[in-house]
Amino acid sequence: MNVYHTDPLKWDTDGDGLSDGQEILAGTDPSSAASALKFTSVQQNTNGTVTLTWQSATGAVYRVNRALDLSRDNYTTLTNGLPATPPLNIFTDTVNTNEPVFFEAPK
Repeated sequence: MNVYHTDPLKWDTDGDGLSDGQEILAGTDPSSAASALKFTSVQQNTNGTVTLTWQSATGAVYRVNRALDLSRDNYTTLTNGLPATPPLNIFTDTVNTNEPVFFEAPK
């Protein structure tokens, strides 16, 4: 029985770039491209901080990482164990840096 209503012949039923398995683990709907674990807003604030927003799933717990480059070895965990606050989670990185930074989508 296919309780997720996905296409077993496709890696990514809804075409949003995340595999059906990744979406099931993240608590998003693998049959809806509108339901995906990705930032919906990244806002640089006037005080130099950055506010991140994403859709959250009931019961999920998130981790947010940041890096100065895209190397997997250079990510720093900013928060871990952040509970879901549906429909959206909002997190502000309070470290003010003048360098470009990269954020990893919450997990």
